[in-house]
Amino acid sequence: MAFVSARLAVSSGSDGGSIRQAFITEVLQNALGQWLVLFGAALIGLGGAYFIYEGLSEEYRKK
Repeated sequence: MAFVSARLAVSSGSDGGSIRQAFITEVLQNALGQWLVLFGAALIGLGGAYFIYEGLSEEYRKK
């Protein structure tokens, strides 16, 4: 999966869009694909919540 992701990141031109779409379709059709997307979204959300908390509580000034 890492190899395919790296290949998608460096691909260019009109072929890159179809490769990306095929990869996303393949991942989401996998039984764990939807859970993987949900897990990634949760990680991003938790990271954002942490930075909002740190900004509001001014924890960055104590460091």
